[in-house]
Amino acid sequence: MLLGGLLLGALPALATLPPAPLVAAVEKALNGILTLEADFQQNNPDGTDAQGHFYMHRPQNLKFAYTRPKGHFILAKDGWLMLYDPDLKDYSYVEVDFSPAKFFLQKTISLTKGVVVTGYKTQTETVTLDLMDQERTAMVRLLLDKKSYLLLGWTVINGSQETVVKLQNIKTNQPINKAVFQKPKGSP
Repeated sequence: MLLGGLLLGALPALATLPPAPLVAAVEKALNGILTLEADFQQNNPDGTDAQGHFYMHRPQNLKFAYTRPKGHFILAKDGWLMLYDPDLKDYSYVEVDFSPAKFFLQKTISLTKGVVVTGYKTQTETVTLDLMDQERTAMVRLLLDKKSYLLLGWTVINGSQETVVKLQNIKTNQPINKAVFQKPKGSP
């Protein structure tokens, strides 16, 4: 499942709703990220894993450039997720609004409008927040640094299946070359 964990699912809630100041602090931290670049490790529900480089330039662009499996990519641009499988030489498309990518690509990220925070959990160094959009088309569990609320990864839950994405070597608010987000020549 090479979708950067960005497709639909049903999210089992964590037991407790977070306090309003925590939600506000996480919103502020997420809105402070205009660009994010990181290496990622992805664990898929079928037991396979993938890795590569993740780029995001809010509010419109996002890209997973896979190094394993090599050549695969996911590109969010102009309201669509483009998924490319080089083995099949096939492109497929999903509207961003019908995927958890919409959480990250909003002009202003809100955890109170159009989104329901269904639970949270704090650990020694991290906080997790469960989010579901009001239409129940996108469900995601954010993994955040407990002190700064920096985005460390997420889990997309589809029924009983989970796709986990963890970020490493994270750089925020640094310039990203616009060419990263260009559609490849010859793509539909």
